Parts: sequence; structure tokens; C-alpha cells
Amino acid sequence: LPTPDAQRFFGEPRDYADLSGFARSLACYLDGYADASAYGGGIRDKRWPENAAPVIIMGNPDRGYAFTRVKSGAPGAPIVIHLMDWRADPEPFRLSIRPEAFFGDTPLRFRLFTPAPYEKDAHVKAFDRKDYSALVRETELARGFVTMLEISAIEPWAILAVEPTETIGDGVWQPVMRLSEAPEHEHAKLAIETLTPGAQVRYTLNGAEPGPASALYHEPLTIHRNTTVKARAFARAKRSDVAAVEVRKTRDSAPLAPDAPALAEHLKLWLSAGKLNGDIADGAALCRWDALAGPSAEPPDAPLYDDRMPQPPIFSKTAMNGRPAVRFDREQAILAIPRFANDFLADGAFTVLLVSNSADPGFGLSGNALNARGGAPRLYMTRESFHYDKLHPAIETGAPPHLPSVTAYSHDGAETARAYVNGAEKGKRSGFPVVGSFGGGGHLAMPYWAANEPRQGAISEVVVFNRQLTSLEIERVSMYLGQLYHIMKRWTLE
Repeated sequence: LPTPDAQRFFGEPRDYADLSGFARSLACYLDGYADASAYGGGIRDKRWPENAAPVIIMGNPDRGYAFTRVKSGAPGAPIVIHLMDWRADPEPFRLSIRPEAFFGDTPLRFRLFTPAPYEKDAHVKAFDRKDYSALVRETELARGFVTMLEISAIEPWAILAVEPTETIGDGVWQPVMRLSEAPEHEHAKLAIETLTPGAQVRYTLNGAEPGPASALYHEPLTIHRNTTVKARAFARAKRSDVAAVEVRKTRDSAPLAPDAPALAEHLKLWLSAGKLNGDIADGAALCRWDALAGPSAEPPDAPLYDDRMPQPPIFSKTAMNGRPAVRFDREQAILAIPRFANDFLADGAFTVLLVSNSADPGFGLSGNALNARGGAPRLYMTRESFHYDKLHPAIETGAPPHLPSVTAYSHDGAETARAYVNGAEKGKRSGFPVVGSFGGGGHLAMPYWAANEPRQGAISEVVVFNRQLTSLEIERVSMYLGQLYHIMKRWTLE
């Protein structure tokens, strides 16, 4: 695990038995397979154009994950999609498949495998006989010229096997619908395609079933509001199954830049990795992070707790969903701004926004010493929580590990603080009194340290205001930053 205090799961062997039996029973879909695509959460698989990904999960991308794997050197072998949903209350969801990424124009068969509930006697018998077939459940979901699949709630994993089938005969492929946002994000573009050569695609925008007299698709549709789109392909006197999606605007508020006129007076710091892109080489040490607003950040000149000297982090052009980031993945990698926490985050209202990614939930910013030798009170703004050291309970943020996120921390300058992830409020606490000054000199340092150990991860943006932004302002600034790094979308397909 990445850090000494990362969450662990301790259980009895029976707690893992269903997964063990599941893996053994499906070894034929695991052995010799290699990764081909990944989708879900904040994952952006750069191997595929976003509108041409082999598999996407419809709706909220946090609903789950889909990892596609293929068997090298075996073009006719089934392609498998590993599905995972780690939420406490998993829900059904839909998958959209691009058939040409699987077996060309050959119709497909979809079989879903899930672990059987744990039964001790069945597991003992299966492992004694080395026949694990009873430890997995199989459901055929669809067969034919199908591109959309309904998946029941999975808890937390399943395997979808996709195989070619030649027993269907001549048919018409169900359309595939994919969404791209226009640059101004006030509207979206919906592309509709079918794999059947020469087929006409007809669609409706009012929820009606499309027929031969419905509107003929020529070019991507411009969508301005929540709209139900249904499409069907027609060819050779045959018709496809209907493909239906709801194009939904996830945010009604417009993105707001940190230096917009309504905010500029209170903007005290803006560090942006995106603005470094033309000034520093990929993989180079970042000895000074020049700010767009406020003071710049540099490695401190004070020795660390073990008397080693701090080192600069590394600039990466692609570490944040294919966009620039500053990587703090060396133990001595630190940047700091002297006295900034005491000047702008103590004894008054403030708002801090952080674009970061890390496997470590404790990765983030701190207000304390330059060299991890500071004293209380400390200010902690991490991916998992917002709190003062030892003084008050934390406000949990819950930014998911391994996924780029926009976290925000705000204080009203009296006794109320809030935390947000990707523009949505995650926690509020009264009785969180403002601190007059922070220990160790009240410097702003990144990354946060704990128990004399640095937390490792990547940061792309640090934005600080000396007032508490409203929830709407935080949503809008989060949207601005989130769109820069492909974290937040304004439109989704349901």
C-alpha cells in the first residue's frame, strides 16, 4: 500500500473466497490477456480518441469502471470487459459498445459472469475437485447486432465476455451514439453512427420510436437542453434495434476563471501547471513555480527532518489526464511559499482550490513549516479531509484515489468551514473556529507531510482567495479548472 496509514481491509479467508473461486473458474478469460482500454471515474485512456473508445459507461462516470482485455495472438478469442463498482450502493448501468473495435462487422454474443454467493461446502468441494464452475453465475445478455447493454448492479466485480457469433444471419447494427462538448460548452454535439454499410439512420427528439419517416441523420446533432434521443438504422428492408439516450446537462452554471472580474480582487495565489507548458521540458526539475497571481513557489532552503535538503519536483506534460502537472514523487520533493498560510489563510475567510491526483488520500497542501519540523496548529487541506492538527474534527472530502479531482476548502473567517469535490459540497462543519496563526512560521507547503513522511502525487492548479466563495462560485471555478484537465463534463449521456 502507498502509505503507512492507508486504508486496509482485514478479513477471514471466507471474505475473499468468492473472488478466489471467481478467478479460478474464469481462468480462460484471464490467462494470456492484456489490457486494451480503460474507462470510468476520471480515467482518460489516451490510446483511444474519446469518441471512439471501445466501451463507455453511460451516465455519471463515477458509476463504475470497465477495463477491456484481449488475448494476444488469438484474434478469434473472446474479448473480456472487467466491470467494477466499488460504491456502497451499486446501481444498474448501461454500456455502449463500438462493435468495430471488437470483431469488425461480425455480430456479437455477450455473456456476463458474476461470483456465486459464498457457500463453504460448495467452495470446499470445488477446490477439492479442481472444478470451479459452480462458483460462478453466467447470464447471456444479448446476441446479434447490439451496441447497448443493460448491466444489473454488480457487487463489486463482474466479467463480460464478448464473442463473435455467425448464427444470426443478415442484420442491421444498432446505432452508436457518442457525445462531444462544443468549445463554449453551452451546447453539446451528439454523433450517431451505424456499422452497417449504406444504412440510413433516423432519429427522434421527443421520445417517440423512430420510423422510416423520422428525421434523417446527416451530421452531429446540436443539443442545447436535456433531450431524449432515439435512433434506428434502416437497410435492406430491415431495421435495427432502437438506441436511446438522454443527453443531460450536468451543470447549469457557466465556468468561471479564477481571475474573472468578480473574483480578481480577492485572488491571492494562482499556480498553474498548464501555463508552464511552453517554458520547461517534460521531465525537467521544477526549481521555481512561477505564479499567475501572487508569489511563486520554490524548494525551501531548510534541511528536512533527516537533514537532507529539499529537492524540486518534476514537471510532466501529461500527468493529469494527459495535461500538465507537477509531480511530487520523490521523498525530498517540496515546494513552499514562505508565510503565505499566516498571511492569507489565518485569522480570516479564505477559499482554496486544488487540482490533484494521487493514490494517497492524504496528499495535498499544508500550512506549517518549510521542512516538516513545524508545530501545532497546522492547516491540512488534503484529498481526504480539511482540518487543523489536533484541534478540531476533520471535514471529509472523499476525493477518490487514483483519479484527478478538483478539491476546494473554504472558511467563513468565523466558525464555519466547507469542503467540496468537483464542485459538489461534501462536508460542512460549524464550531471550526478560525486560527489566528499557524505553527512553524505558517508557510504554505506542498505536499503535506505526516509522521515525517511526504505524501506523493501530482498537482496541476493551486488557487487561493482571501474570502469565502459561495457554493455557486466554487462550482463555477471548479468547472473551469475541471474542464481544463478533462475531470468535469458539462454534458453526459444517460
